Amino acid sequence: MSTNTSNGFTMLEMLFSLAIVGVLIAGVANPSFSHTRDKVDVDALMAEYMNSIAMARSHAINENITVTLCRSANGTHCGGSWNEGAILFTDLNENHILDGGDRLISRLAPHLLGGRLNFNSFQNRQYLQIDSRGFTKYQNGNFTFCANDGDATKSRQLIVSVSGRTRYARDSDGDGIVENSRGNPLVCRS
Repeated sequence: MSTNTSNGFTMLEMLFSLAIVGVLIAGVANPSFSHTRDKVDVDALMAEYMNSIAMARSHAINENITVTLCRSANGTHCGGSWNEGAILFTDLNENHILDGGDRLISRLAPHLLGGRLNFNSFQNRQYLQIDSRGFTKYQNGNFTFCANDGDATKSRQLIVSVSGRTRYARDSDGDGIVENSRGNPLVCRS
């Protein structure tokens, strides 16, 4: 007498087991993926500002004029916060106001990255002007992004020299936190 018993899994049991394993793996991997995605998004924001400053410099030199980059909540006037976006425009009378014969070159969209973007410059101006030589109007400084959750590994800085050139702050010691222009770990204050 032989009995026909199977000690394996049915297809339904196998699919159910794979689904549970998939959910467990996704739960473990998701925080890491989210953190990496946040850092990539912040890097993209900083690259957008670096490109805008390069564009300002190019227009200023090629057109022999002053170009202004300023924070803009409405996309037409300077004001608001850097989180709300920015505008880049020719500034014929150098008054950091888009008026008269000035021409809008570009708009930077608001970001929703869970942090704040600040511009810290010599003379504490909240706009950046590039003159016809490609130099800042005595406004060397930096754009700094600080995450709302205080995670220093998400902080980024774009350093602007008086010559109008930019560079990214780098993590030279490999601790996951970028260093400012003086070589100190970037610290975000509330």
